[in-house]
Amino acid sequence: MKYKFKGVIFDLDGTLVESKLNFKLIRETINCPLEKDILQHVEEADAQTKKRYQAIISEHEITEAKSSKWLGDAEEFVNSLKRQNTPMAIVTRNQQSAAKIKILNNQIPIQTVFTREDTKPKPYPDALLQIAAQWNLPTRDLVYVGDYKYDIMTATNANMASALLIRGDVPEYANTASLIIRSLAELHPHID
Repeated sequence: MKYKFKGVIFDLDGTLVESKLNFKLIRETINCPLEKDILQHVEEADAQTKKRYQAIISEHEITEAKSSKWLGDAEEFVNSLKRQNTPMAIVTRNQQSAAKIKILNNQIPIQTVFTREDTKPKPYPDALLQIAAQWNLPTRDLVYVGDYKYDIMTATNANMASALLIRGDVPEYANTASLIIRSLAELHPHID
C-alpha cells in the first residue's frame, strides 16, 4: 500500500531522542512484575504507594532527560518537515517536565506535545485523536512514528497508520505496523 501523509506525530524516547531509562531498575524499585505495564501498576496502587511510585519514576525520568540527545537522523528529518510546513506533534508516555527538558535542551521545533498528564497514556488513542481534530485532518492522513509496540497499538486504536522505527533486531510485533523503517528519512516519500 502506498501511503501519503499530511502530518506526522512522533513518539519521543527512542524515536526523536535517545532514552537511557533503566526500566529494569524502575520495575524492581516499585515492585512491578515484568509482564505488567509500569503506569498501570502505579494506577492500581493505593494512594500513598501511588504517590511514592510516582516520585521514584519522576526522579528517574528527570535525571535521564537532562542528558538526552537527538537520535540518528531525527534532527535533520524534523527540520526538513518544518521547512515544508508539515504539521508535527509529539505524543509520549513521559511526564510533562521530563518531556519539556528533552525538547528544550535539544531545541526540538515541535510545539504540540501530549504527555501522560495531558491525556490517557498510550496505547489509548486520545492524544492522536485530539491532534487530528486540532489539525482538522482525518486520521488516515496522519502517521504515528514510534519504536515500540505501544506506538503501533496507539495508532491502530486511532485508526491511523503507524511507522515502526527499528534500530536493531526486528521485534515480533513489527508485522503489525503499517510501515517498518530503519531511519526517519525513509518516510520522506510518504509525506505529501
